[in-house]
Amino acid sequence: MMTLSLSPMISRFAALGLLFSLMGGVWLLLVDPLLSAWDDRSTAIETTTKQMQAIHRRAQWGDTERRLLEAARQAVDFSPLLIRAGNASQAAAQFQAEVRRRIDSGGAQTRSVQALPPTKTAGGLERLVVRLEGSIGSEKLLPWLQVIEESASPLMLIEMLELRGQEFQVASPGNPVLQFRIDVAGFRRPEP
Repeated sequence: MMTLSLSPMISRFAALGLLFSLMGGVWLLLVDPLLSAWDDRSTAIETTTKQMQAIHRRAQWGDTERRLLEAARQAVDFSPLLIRAGNASQAAAQFQAEVRRRIDSGGAQTRSVQALPPTKTAGGLERLVVRLEGSIGSEKLLPWLQVIEESASPLMLIEMLELRGQEFQVASPGNPVLQFRIDVAGFRRPEP
């Protein structure tokens, strides 16, 4: 049987080479993927933070209901912004269907839809509110909010928005899925 006999110096270099090879393998198989996942997560958090700041700025633009009531006092015709339906139950059903259509067209997946009881405003209008729960990818969040609020008729206002991230659910790298709960309000003129 033949044994390989190496000098002590060569044995040390071979051992160091093996050690560095193992360290490189550990780096490529464990550390690099973890750092990459960490970077993706940090990017997603940064993007979501910027989106939330933009949402916060949009929420500070003013009270649209107050502007509607002011338009009513100044005899401005705002009827195209109102929900048109014969009675309260028809208006609620029509508004709920329109809200759901806009929510789903913006890329969200709706789990539940609930029409809340209508309330009267100080200007004599009836406020209809629809509450929805579902999920959406974080990159679609701002365009989705614009689809809801920026359409012309009927006017829809986001009254409440709650967002929660899901720890291990990702739609694509850097795009975490957000769970949402949103209240969307619209207005109608009640029949006399």
